[in-house]
Amino acid sequence: MRIVFHLGVHKTASTTIQTALAEASDALADRGIFYANTRFPNLLVRQREHLRRLQSPGRDDPAPDALRKVNRRLLRDAAGAGAHTILISEENRLGHPLYREVADGRRPARFYPRAEDCLRRVLVGLDDTPTTLLLVTREFHSLLPSLYSEGLTNLLISETLDEFCAAVDFATLDFAALCERIRAAAPEAGLVTHPFEGIRAGSANFLRDLFSKAGLELGDLDLSDTHVRGGLDRHQSEDIRALVADPDMSPRRRRQRLAAIRSRARDPEARLSLPDWALERLAAASGAADVDPGARRS
Repeated sequence: MRIVFHLGVHKTASTTIQTALAEASDALADRGIFYANTRFPNLLVRQREHLRRLQSPGRDDPAPDALRKVNRRLLRDAAGAGAHTILISEENRLGHPLYREVADGRRPARFYPRAEDCLRRVLVGLDDTPTTLLLVTREFHSLLPSLYSEGLTNLLISETLDEFCAAVDFATLDFAALCERIRAAAPEAGLVTHPFEGIRAGSANFLRDLFSKAGLELGDLDLSDTHVRGGLDRHQSEDIRALVADPDMSPRRRRQRLAAIRSRARDPEARLSLPDWALERLAAASGAADVDPGARRS
């Protein structure tokens, strides 16, 4: 038995990946691949609650080995189903998204500050099982606006994009450093990375390339291309901020207004992009002469 665990960094196509795998769950099972998201969903529920407690201010940390029994049951259920591989795809397994760090008032907000603790707890009891960790990376000049958009649409933050960036610790925005932290937390596991930008060639090709790196050849498995929803434009973001700022609006009305705002076609001339100072910080941190000029605010 082996485990392939997709660690879903937020806003790196996790929903696209999980939708495709859920649709192919039966076909995966025929190939000996136990897709835990659909075959053993209680595992994910238990992990979510465990990590939520771990990261919630004012709550006691759960016991480090609290997930040992549920992970052992996962192994038994997969073996009982005749599987040779367990496949799991979940975001939040490295911690809260960056916008949640901002919403919780952490200053400066860091990029997955408890990744090591989270990963050790998720993998407890699986030490003797060959494990591959999959991490999708993304360029920060597009990742930060996407995270900001999601924080707004979840009504968790009310900052402008400039204010959001000002709250972030840019020194922690480093996928290479995150990979080193993951390797230190799970030295027995193999870590494979794949760039989010590959999804431009279509989600089906993106998925095949992603899982091929982990030794899962999907072959003729039917994977139709799915649309990846874009982020907000500046007008939409301002309208959502106004929703958050209105204390008299009922929750029902707020949800209706939010749905209406999100359904509007985005204005390509009002693209939500980072301020120049943030792009310069990213360029300096990466040692590059510049960040993608197309990312600059018009």
